[in-house]
Amino acid sequence: MEEEFVLKIVTCDGIFFEGSVSVVEFPSREGRMGVQKGHMPLTVLLDRGEIVIRERQTARSAEGEAGFAVITGTETVIWTRKASWLS
Repeated sequence: MEEEFVLKIVTCDGIFFEGSVSVVEFPSREGRMGVQKGHMPLTVLLDRGEIVIRERQTARSAEGEAGFAVITGTETVIWTRKASWLS
């Protein structure tokens, strides 16, 4: 069983996504990054690009603008100016 953590994606318009996920992947300034539960605490700058959200057996993607993410190990919060779901 995969362990889950809380992911929040916050935009200027409010909360774009909030839920329990097993993995989130996003483009950081240092390159593509993946986060799972228990990740070391970290704050990173984000580039514009695809954010992949993996929930149990499904995955979905969103396009995000530049911003930043705060990772605590039990929660990851991504702040971006704008986000939209990809088909």
